[in-house]
Amino acid sequence: MTSIQQPIKATPVKRSLTKSKNRTQSLAQHFGYDSLINPNNDLSLAKRLFNSQQLQYQREQHNIEKIFKLTYDECKNETTTEPDLIG
Repeated sequence: MTSIQQPIKATPVKRSLTKSKNRTQSLAQHFGYDSLINPNNDLSLAKRLFNSQQLQYQREQHNIEKIFKLTYDECKNETTTEPDLIG
């Protein structure tokens, strides 16, 4: 470890207790899979699928951008070559 880097400290995460049905329903709603749990959901299967895919694409995009940002921040401007790209 260099003198610049600081050790990572683990911080405890406070989690509230909840009932399993409430937690399951909350997760289903968050990810758009609650149509059988929530009968008031008037969206068609096709629209629910579209919404679910959009959420997934947004999460993937966010995660990839975060990975590149973290990678960029760790680069020290070393000499490099072109990567071997597949595809």
